[in-house]
Parts: sequence; C-alpha cells; structure tokens
Amino acid sequence: MPTCRIFSASGLELRRFNTGLFDSIGEITVGRSSQCDISLKMLTYYTHISRLHFVLKREHGEWWIYDRSRVGIVKDCLKIQKYHLHDGDIVRFGQLFLAYGEHAGPGKYDVEWQDTESGDPMTAVIWPGANSIGASRDNYICVREGNISRFHGVITLKEDGRMTFRNINAQLMTRINSEFITNQSADLHEGDRLSMADFSVNIVRGKRQSSNLSGLADVNTPNTFVNPAPQHEDNAMSLSHNRKLAIFMLIFVILLLIGVIYAFWKVLFTT
Repeated sequence: MPTCRIFSASGLELRRFNTGLFDSIGEITVGRSSQCDISLKMLTYYTHISRLHFVLKREHGEWWIYDRSRVGIVKDCLKIQKYHLHDGDIVRFGQLFLAYGEHAGPGKYDVEWQDTESGDPMTAVIWPGANSIGASRDNYICVREGNISRFHGVITLKEDGRMTFRNINAQLMTRINSEFITNQSADLHEGDRLSMADFSVNIVRGKRQSSNLSGLADVNTPNTFVNPAPQHEDNAMSLSHNRKLAIFMLIFVILLLIGVIYAFWKVLFTT
C-alpha cells in the first residue's frame, strides 16, 4: 500500500495519503475540485492545477497515473499521458510534485537565489531525476530573473548522488563558477554558482521544512486538508498575483476617469 505525498517546489510537504484507503475503489482523483478524492482547493497559490488534474488507477495490483488536466503531468521533463508508477517516482503537475512510495521525496540539494524585486530568499528543490530550469512556470525550477530563457537548462540528480547540468540555450552565456558551458553536460556540486545569462543561483544543501504531519493516521479521511502553504511559500507566485491585481486596479481607475470625463463633457455641451 504505497504512500503518496504532495510537495511544493520548495520541498514543503502539503498532503499525504495512503493508496490502501482506495483499494476497494481502485481509483483516486486529484485536483482543485472539492469533488476530488484528494482535493487541493485550499492551495490557492498554485494556479496551474486543474479541477481534475490526474487520476491514479489500480490495474492488476499496480498503480498507474493518468493525465486529465489542461496543462499536463511531467516525469523527468517529459509530458506523460499514462505512466506505471514505481516506488521513488516523482511526477510534476503544475507547480506541485507527487512523490510515490516510501522512498520518494525531495533530493538533498536546492537551488537558491535572491528575488531582485522583493529581496526575499528563494529556494527550489533539485528532485531526483531530470529538472528543467528557466523563466517559464512550466519548469521544475522556475527562476524569473534577468535574461534567463524560458527553458534554459536541465539539472539531473542521479541515483548515486551526482549532479550534472546541461545547457539548452547555447545562445545565452551560461557558466558554472568561472567555466563557460555550451551544450555539453557538466558536473555540478554543492557550493557551485550557476550563472544563466546575467543572473546567478547557488547550489546548496537543502534545509527541509517540517510538514507537521504526525503520521498516516492523521489523514485517513481522503478529503481532509492537512497542511496549507504558509504565507511565505513561493513568493514569486505571490508577487505575480500582486502585479496582476495592480494592473487590474490601474485599468479600473483609467476607465473610471474616462467615465467621469465623458459625463462632464456631456453635461457641458448639452446645457
């Protein structure tokens, strides 16, 4: 009866459930809808989660994952429609990560940088396997800074603990410490400084946050929400939301001023 956990990009455990609870049904639905077996509707920070994002199905004693979303699910940087899950697998959906089995979870290294607008420290997990990094939110590691391209490179954390970086965009300058990287794969180590275009991030040992989950007995009710993301979680998404709100307010004020000017003009020229 494998355990499944859902993590944020920074490695915070948000949900945990045991597939054994659903053996009689043989199906587990996961998404934003309150009708899902595992409902993520309280995770309002994560805007790329569909109402029904994916389904776990038990077939011949094994669990499979099926995509049911508008944005897809990803394994090792490749979108998948159907996949046979094994202990240790990590599947990304939107900005969240499904860890399948007792041995699945964040890797021991993080990417760390400072947000240029807020000055806040930012952290993203390097997950076991392949991790795309770039400015697009459709990455394992999203760094929306400087001239970093949408999909800049891939960091791979191998089973033996070694890391490599492969540059995808050879047109932009990429360095590990002082060494320039073109399209070849280069070793990456704890303490290295990875410079993509005009912005640098650091490879550090991860500091995992406690999930405050005392065990599976606390989550035996499938629809029980366990641990919402704290206010400081994923500051980049919060900043994006604030920008959208500011733009909306600016448009509203402009339209209001146009309405006032039009009303004044109408009164002035009709009297």
